[in-house]
Amino acid sequence: MKVVLVILLLAMIAKDAAHIGDPYIMRGFAQGLCLVVGMTWVLMNANIALLKRYWPVFGYLLISLVSGLLSPRMGYALIQTASLAAVLFFAIAYFESQSKKPGDSSNLYFNTTVIAYTIVCVISILLIKLDYSIVYSRVGDWSDLKFGVRFRGLYPAPGMMGAASGLLIGFVLFREGKWWWRGLALASGLTCLALTQSRTFWVAAFATSIFIWWIYKPQARKLLVAVTLGVGVMVGSIWILGVSVDTAGVEKTARIGSLSNLSGRLVLWEEVIESFSKSPFIGYGTTIG
Repeated sequence: MKVVLVILLLAMIAKDAAHIGDPYIMRGFAQGLCLVVGMTWVLMNANIALLKRYWPVFGYLLISLVSGLLSPRMGYALIQTASLAAVLFFAIAYFESQSKKPGDSSNLYFNTTVIAYTIVCVISILLIKLDYSIVYSRVGDWSDLKFGVRFRGLYPAPGMMGAASGLLIGFVLFREGKWWWRGLALASGLTCLALTQSRTFWVAAFATSIFIWWIYKPQARKLLVAVTLGVGVMVGSIWILGVSVDTAGVEKTARIGSLSNLSGRLVLWEEVIESFSKSPFIGYGTTIG
């Protein structure tokens, strides 16, 4: 089980790297292996207790299957349902089989993910100096020269690099361990997250970190309140005193010009609402966007 878990994590993280060829080869192998192992374990250990514990998961997969069967792109949708089922069945098999063994069964998952994403971030940063063209690319309409060049690291898009680095930051902040390696992982994650200019993941990383800190680190609540008040007083003082601050660099980094239409998301949301109204219960199949 542990070997299969490591294979799955490494394959799913590496498959999206922009320069390794067809991502479906790694994904197909890893998830195919998980589907066989997971389904075998679930079928051999099926009982009422397991059904009661995981009925929301099984129900979700059933909905995905029905939606796929009625989808205008049935073949593609069903493949995505099978992909989802492979990971979910294997997760059930792994954590159930490890639950009676000593130690935390999630340690292997977290440690493997942290190591893999740290390697991705460190290599991405090094390539800025070694080969700029690999980790930077133009985003948007390639025929429009007004679209900017953004950092994407080893991944095909800045948003994917933002998701990876944001996840790494969260894992490192709230996992125990020596700071000699946590510091390196955290620094590489923060650097990559900042360089992507992905505002969504900036907000997500900040908001969720504060939220988790407030709940699980009650001893740090006073510090969080003090820092928040300090920043508020500083910003308020600058505004009241009328101090001139050059924000050109901040506006460029945060891509202020695209806030009016949320980088095109408003148009997408309008289409989503219209499509949802046409098929609110069955949908169009998993991942059919």
